Amino acid sequence: MFDRQKLIDTTSSADTAMDKGDLDRAETLYTKAIIIAEKLYGKNCVSVASLLMSLVRLYTKKGDNGHASYLKTKIQEILATPVEISGQFRKLQGQ
Repeated sequence: MFDRQKLIDTTSSADTAMDKGDLDRAETLYTKAIIIAEKLYGKNCVSVASLLMSLVRLYTKKGDNGHASYLKTKIQEILATPVEISGQFRKLQGQ
């Protein structure tokens, strides 16, 4: 079972690896965090987009602009998709 704390811990470890320059480990951990976030919140959530942005920074550091560009497009698609979370979106829209 995936839980929020596992997502936080995995993301934190990925950030630490990125800061230390261990890009391969960071890539593995960010990918794992994305899988956890997708299971917790769905594929089109801001958390997934944020984690994908971390991968964009990682791929840019590696010089892999093709991967970075692909993920930027994916992020734009996620952010362009309205997502309802427990009816809150409708409440905010006055429906």
